[in-house]
Amino acid sequence: MCLTRDRWMCLTAGGGDRMWSCYRDGLFPKKKKEEKEAVTFPAINNGPTSLCQRTNRKGHDTKLKEESNITNQLRYSLPLLQTDNPPKNPYLEDKITDTLHQGLFFKVKAAKALHKYGRTIDDSQLLRSIEAEDEDKEKRVTDTSLSVRSNKNHVDKRSENKLPGTHLLCGTMTNEVQRKKEPQCLVEEKRFMVYICGGYKDTVAERSVLLENVYPRLYLYCKQRGYDFRMVDLRWGVGTPAAERHDTVELHVENLQLCQGSQGPNFILFVGQKYEVQSLPSTITREAFEAIIKVVERDRQQMPGNKPMEDLPASGSQSSITTDSSSDSFIQGSIYGSYLNFGEQATYSGLLSQSSHNSFSEGDMARHSFVGAKSLGDLEKDLTLLQMYYKMDENCLPPVYRLALISCHHPDSLSMDSERRRQARKDWSTACHRLCGILQRSAVEALGQEQASLLLRTILDWEVETGLQSVDGAPPEEHCHCYKRVIPDLYFNLNNEHITQYIDLLKGQAQLDPVLSTAHQKFMDRLHEKLRHTNIYERNVGWGRKGLNPKHNRSHKFYTERISSHFQRTVINSLNKVMKVNKTQGPYDTVRREAVRVQIQEEIQLHVDYGLHLAKGCTLRQAFLADVKKAVEQSRTRLILLLGPPGWGKSTSMAAVAQLAPSWLSGAVKILVHFIGFTGESRNVRLVLQRLCVQLAEIYRPHTQLSEGLPQLINEFHSLLGLVGTERHLVVLLDGLDELSEEHCADLSWILTPLPLNVHLIVSATTDSPCTHTLQSAHPMVLSLPPISPDDIKAALETKLRTDQRCLQEHQWQLLVQACLSCPCPLYLEAAYSESTLWTSYSPQASLSLPASPQGLYLTVLARLERELGRQLVRRTACLISISRWGVTEEELLDLLAQDVGVLQEVTSYHSFSSHPRVPYVLWARLKRALGRHLTEVRTDATWVYRWTHSELSRVCIKHYLTDDSRMALHADYAHYYRDKSQHTDIFQPLAWTLDEVEDGGGVTKSYRFNLRKLHGLPYHLVHSGQILPFLSECIFNYEFLLHKAWGLSVLDIEEDLKKAVLPDK
Repeated sequence: MCLTRDRWMCLTAGGGDRMWSCYRDGLFPKKKKEEKEAVTFPAINNGPTSLCQRTNRKGHDTKLKEESNITNQLRYSLPLLQTDNPPKNPYLEDKITDTLHQGLFFKVKAAKALHKYGRTIDDSQLLRSIEAEDEDKEKRVTDTSLSVRSNKNHVDKRSENKLPGTHLLCGTMTNEVQRKKEPQCLVEEKRFMVYICGGYKDTVAERSVLLENVYPRLYLYCKQRGYDFRMVDLRWGVGTPAAERHDTVELHVENLQLCQGSQGPNFILFVGQKYEVQSLPSTITREAFEAIIKVVERDRQQMPGNKPMEDLPASGSQSSITTDSSSDSFIQGSIYGSYLNFGEQATYSGLLSQSSHNSFSEGDMARHSFVGAKSLGDLEKDLTLLQMYYKMDENCLPPVYRLALISCHHPDSLSMDSERRRQARKDWSTACHRLCGILQRSAVEALGQEQASLLLRTILDWEVETGLQSVDGAPPEEHCHCYKRVIPDLYFNLNNEHITQYIDLLKGQAQLDPVLSTAHQKFMDRLHEKLRHTNIYERNVGWGRKGLNPKHNRSHKFYTERISSHFQRTVINSLNKVMKVNKTQGPYDTVRREAVRVQIQEEIQLHVDYGLHLAKGCTLRQAFLADVKKAVEQSRTRLILLLGPPGWGKSTSMAAVAQLAPSWLSGAVKILVHFIGFTGESRNVRLVLQRLCVQLAEIYRPHTQLSEGLPQLINEFHSLLGLVGTERHLVVLLDGLDELSEEHCADLSWILTPLPLNVHLIVSATTDSPCTHTLQSAHPMVLSLPPISPDDIKAALETKLRTDQRCLQEHQWQLLVQACLSCPCPLYLEAAYSESTLWTSYSPQASLSLPASPQGLYLTVLARLERELGRQLVRRTACLISISRWGVTEEELLDLLAQDVGVLQEVTSYHSFSSHPRVPYVLWARLKRALGRHLTEVRTDATWVYRWTHSELSRVCIKHYLTDDSRMALHADYAHYYRDKSQHTDIFQPLAWTLDEVEDGGGVTKSYRFNLRKLHGLPYHLVHSGQILPFLSECIFNYEFLLHKAWGLSVLDIEEDLKKAVLPDK
């Protein structure tokens, strides 16, 4: 493997025709009676492993044949539509549409042509594009996708992976001019995410039945095939969408965009006959707001003393809603400019819900109705209200007028007293209601109808505009579906007490609101323009005495069952097109070897991507990197140890060393990097050594047979190091040795042995940690990371502000700089800057403070989140993440939150959510968004888990929230979750997901996808909760559990579990 000096190469664990394999023998399952058989695995062998790899040529040929058939069908059908007398075949267009749904390489152009189907259709261009696509098939390159996610783009998106120095893990650097590049190892995300949206009130029945009935089935379907599945509904269980920071729209759009990052269907829309909740803009451009103010001031000046104004057109809840139907866009370019791009600036979030309207008394409506300001006093109140709730924030570039936090004018909105909180939120709804009227009344004259139509948008408008966009070149029909519900007899029941949940009426009258009805109709017209009719499914259902109520109405139950069945079929058909289920033929040994090979390959690539991300952001400590270069050049056999306190930037420095090391040494240079603690598997010293040996064997001795046990791996590791020649260099970087878990007592003896010539071993650890004292016995060359210099601190902060298009007031800048100078470490700088993004130019100076340590800053963040989201919710979530084994999945977290009575009581009262036995997903989504870079999502145990980005936050949470007893109780909750025998245990927490597969010869075999979360988590939490007897009975002496763990993992994992239970401190 040779590359130029400005490139890194990635060593995959399964390159060429080799793959990692392992054998064990000595354990044979006993055959039980067929009706009682739980699992039938073959023997587990004990022996060496080898490296090999196979390709699925048959599947590739089948795919090419299928694409060829699709192309031929379209070549036949499309010319028929070009003739002067096209055949009168009503099914021809549908046939072409179905054909298009089977292909992927020409969908965009074909969909556009079919959209204009009729006498004006021009299919010659489409035919040429098909022929061009045939020629380009062999030239396609699949983009690399990063398999690690973090809030606030913690790890870059797939497009940013194409950077100089693309391959980090293992590479060669030589002086040769011509190089042959190896393809980068790709890690498939293996996750499907579907975003569900609809009206807050009128689509509850449809959305609820999907989450309660269809979601478990689809989850099981995907798990059986090795994929994760998630349905995101931010409206489920929500009583009011109001948010303290007015970020509801951004929250919805960001989650939708996250779902669009996965393959398959990702946007499901439910619409009825009611217009959606409107929202106040959280920011308005300076020019637009000042124009509105001028209009209000002019009207006030023109108003004589007490002479009433001419009445404006009235409509029950809104006076005028202007929507531009001339455009096919839900959200058009406007005066708001870049603020419509989420991720740059907030746009809309202050919300008006139906519940807030209904909370007004008749007197309130009379006093605060914004049908029209009829006196000078009303105009003065309008002007005061605008200037009180909207303040110019000069910390944004350019400056904007920002909607104040709810608690700024209504402090009791965050009160612990439920009555005071309810009254404060009612007052906020009143003010929000009137602000909406002021903006509607003045925006048309101030900005023009087109721009005013964008001022008050619904959440559904934003979702539909984002969801119906093309994704990766595919038209909306590939990933979007809409269910349109029509209640024909709705207009004959306008006096029903539940009618306002399904249609818009004038206040206090059994008459349709003409403005809102017109707005809804225009919304539907735009929807039909953006999405083909083949993806809009219209269903009729009759009205019931209690509205749409499947629990008490048989016809409504039948309706929701039809919706569920159709939705399930639609999603499964779409998923089958993109699923890559590799059927490994042969005995179970072959299946297990393939699974292990894929796991190691993915693990290697995860560290590659993480190193790329860290190295790209390394701009500090250039002088220290020069010291490391000098040490590498001088030290031929000595261990190099980088030391620093927690959060001192050790991982980033190690990634930078990996990038620069090839230029420090002459000749060919191989680089291996491992970030211990980044994934769960990287915390086990045996698995770390296993990965290193696999990579070394691939470089220096392919087809080498490797062991699994730690003592054998240590011997093989040193033997492989001895193969490094005198004319080439090997650099091994191990970051965060103190993050190794308790397995094998974090044995470091393999590091303390003298190194062969030209082998450079660079490790990092926390100052004064136990592993540091152990490493000192090897007499390493120690390099201590220095504090960040003042110049570097100021330069880093200026760069961040410039990137985010922000600035700070002078006193704010001085506060931030002085705080970073008092604690000059990268972790504190990142956390302090993150807090400063919440500052506005009008924030009271007395309210601004930054503690002097990362621990204090973390406590400040937790306290703020407790005030805004609830103490019980934040405490429970932080503790569950902190004591988890290698992180927690979303399914685990939401279920464990629901087991806490205090959390459910707080959710019901504090947040005014509907009474449900589960925590609404939107609460977790808000907390996840508020945590930002402090929280990371990474792939572990063959699924996706959330963990703290830095382990220091875990230590802070445990110290702040937990005692020894409460910590054991939390471990017991985890264990109870894995042991639970509820109705959905076989779906969410079995020992393995099984699937019957039909072989080519007609036989049926069982495939197993082992639940590594349960196989690892149950014994871990039983031991740490002190439940030794259940641990012995349910794990160590449970035949079924042992068999699953031995085959899904290895016998060594069982031995490690047993050693945990007999440790003296356990």
